[in-house]
Amino acid sequence: MSEARERTGEIEQACGERIPDEDRTVICRCEDVTLGEIRHLVGEGVYTLDEIKRLTRAGMGLCQGRTCRHLILQEVSRLTGVPVEELAVPTFRPPTRPVKLGVIARVAVGAGAEFPVGDGDEAALGGKRGNA
Repeated sequence: MSEARERTGEIEQACGERIPDEDRTVICRCEDVTLGEIRHLVGEGVYTLDEIKRLTRAGMGLCQGRTCRHLILQEVSRLTGVPVEELAVPTFRPPTRPVKLGVIARVAVGAGAEFPVGDGDEAALGGKRGNA
């Protein structure tokens, strides 16, 4: 069972009310965020995609918001009466990827940079040594 469905069941038990099926609709599949969660946040005064993203992680999954961003903006627009074009949209940046220091060092050595290199680091630098 998905996290969103488990949370929905817990909320129903806690408040003794059934949550409408429409609110159970998963809007962000990557982070398992439901339409009901988005509606609740807007009801609490959270109107920007950036705030919703920080509070729910919607748009921070594998697709980086390509699937859910527009759906969330449409719902915020519907609930607030503000056209989608006028809603604040955060700057989208490509996901970062880890880079091994050895790769950075090779680039620096190839560019003529001189830096101290410790014992055993020569193999990582392809046999080149900086200024020791």
